[in-house]
Amino acid sequence: MPAKILHRPQVPCAISGKITEIAVRDLIHGRPVANAAALEFFKNLPRENLF
Repeated sequence: MPAKILHRPQVPCAISGKITEIAVRDLIHGRPVANAAALEFFKNLPRENLF
């Protein structure tokens, strides 16, 4: 059971196009991601809400 469940406006995807939460991790660590617009929700989210 996850500690928190957050609504997001789009499903993030990796550079390969696969739907994945790994894209969120890559964004947090400054790695390039495809479909970056889908990650805007997570970009400015306070870090304590991510874990």
